[in-house]
Formats: sequence, C-alpha cells, structure tokens
Amino acid sequence: MGSSRTVKWSFVLFLIFLTPISIFSALMIGPADIPFKTVISTLFGGGDEISRVIVLDLRLPRVLTAFIAGFALGTAGTMAQAVFKNPLGDPYLLGISSGASLGAVIGFMINFHLVPLLAFIFAIIVSILVYSIGMAAGGKPTTLILSGIAVGMLINSIVWYLILSLPNLHGIYAWFLGSFSTVMWPQFYIILPSLFISIGMIFLYRWLNLLMLRDEEAMSLGLNVNVARTIVIIFIALITAVVVAVGGLIGFVGLVVPHICRLVVGANHRYLLPSSMLFGGIFLLAADTVARAGSTEIPVGIITALMGSPLFIYLLVRSHVKG
Repeated sequence: MGSSRTVKWSFVLFLIFLTPISIFSALMIGPADIPFKTVISTLFGGGDEISRVIVLDLRLPRVLTAFIAGFALGTAGTMAQAVFKNPLGDPYLLGISSGASLGAVIGFMINFHLVPLLAFIFAIIVSILVYSIGMAAGGKPTTLILSGIAVGMLINSIVWYLILSLPNLHGIYAWFLGSFSTVMWPQFYIILPSLFISIGMIFLYRWLNLLMLRDEEAMSLGLNVNVARTIVIIFIALITAVVVAVGGLIGFVGLVVPHICRLVVGANHRYLLPSSMLFGGIFLLAADTVARAGSTEIPVGIITALMGSPLFIYLLVRSHVKG
C-alpha cells in the first residue's frame, strides 16, 4: 500500500518538476528561437529590447494562458467523468461549447471585442438550461448528458445557420478550432481565476470519489448526492466557460488527460485530480508550442485533436483487451 502511494505521489511530483521545464521550453521555441540564457536574463530584467518584447509581451502571457487553460480543462474533465459516472465524460457535455459558440457568433456580429464576454455569458446560460432540463427529467447523470446533447444540437443548428447566412462570420472558424494567437496580458488576467478555482477543487476529491459510486451507496456513506452534484457541475461550467471564452473550443484535453493519468495513479481523485491538472497544463502547452513553432501558425485545437485522437483510440483498445 505504501509503495503504491509512493508511486502515485512520485508521479505528481514529477509533473510538478516538469511544469517549469515545459514553460521555459515554450518561451524558447517559436518562429524566432531564443536561447535559454537569454530567456532567463530577460525574465530577470535583462536582455535586449527585441528579446523583452518577444519573451515578456508576446510569449509569456500566451504560454501561461495555455498552461492554465490545460490545467483547468484537465480539472473539469476529471470532474465531469466523476459526476457523469462516464469515462467519456467531457466538460463540454453540459452544452458549454454550444452556448459559447452562440455567444461568440453574436459577438462577431456586434463587436469582435465582445466575443470573450458573450461566449462566457452564453456558456453559463446554456449550462443552467441544460442542468434545469436534466433535473426536471430526474437529475440522473444520464439525463444530464442527454439534455446536454439535445440542447447542444438545437443551439449548434442556430449557430451554423448564422455562420452560413452571414458572410462576415467566416472569420469565426479560427475561434471554433481553438487558438491562443491573440492572447496578451488582459486575456491572462481573465483566465487566471480558473487556475485558483481548479486548485480549490482538490478539496472536493472525496465528493468525486463518492459520486463515482451508485447514488444509493454514496448517500449511505453520508453524501448529499444532489447538492454535491450540483456544486461540482457549477464549478465545471465556470472553469470551462472561462477557458472557452479566452481560447475558443479546444477539444480532447478534458477527455484524454484524465484517462492517461488514471493509468498511472488509479481512480482515487486524491491523486487523479492533481495529476490531471498538471498533465493537462503540460499537454496543452506542448500542443500550443507545436502550433506556433513553424512559419505558419496552426490552430491549437487541430494539434490537440492530432495528439489526442490516437491516444484515446489506444486507450479504448487497451481497455477492451484488458476487459
């Protein structure tokens, strides 16, 4: 038992150690590579004017934002898989992506600068709608998922009608594919609360462990299932809505990252939650670094899909073979 616990904490510590390495590597890599010594010097007030602009004004806010976004999506994905009792659980199941998409489209129609705000507002509104329908239908994880699918399909049909009927909306495709290309310090400050909220979720790990059980079992162990599920869903919606508002629709992070970490640390959220947080941040930061490394930037959502799809297929096949 002690050995198993040591392995799990060692993995968490390894991810903590890997985090600053990933951040410094991302600051060095780009269309204009910058040496490690120059990055360090620039961060501590040295470096020439060009290095300061590239490192401090362009790369640092983007790198930190990408890491926090992955950190938050890893958190939300782990919580979603627990609250929905479904290994295919994803933070977007609550209709957050469709709501954010509608808000983003309306933002593009009114004023481009309103996109993040309206994406966040509509993501929350649709999440509340989905949750209300799911609770009216019995409040079970399955009904919440089905209500999210139904509402999402309805809103997505409206979104694509608007995009196809209004030519000036074609620029929104980059947002749909996910991108941190326009991120500066203001966007970093917007996404920063999701980091602190995600860290706070560690204190709910016992709830998540109990929510994985049948409702009757969880209640027999003293958990008010409806209250706990509601609180967890609220936090999933808040965390994911903030990320989507800043970076657009970035898939696979919240779905794949918890699965990979579960292979190492198991299903206990005491270890799974911090592992998924850190690995989610490293995973998305690596994807964004690849996305902007070449002469032409690729939307980060394409990179996460290219990285995440083979991993997820492998995990599905592996679980079937072991089962």
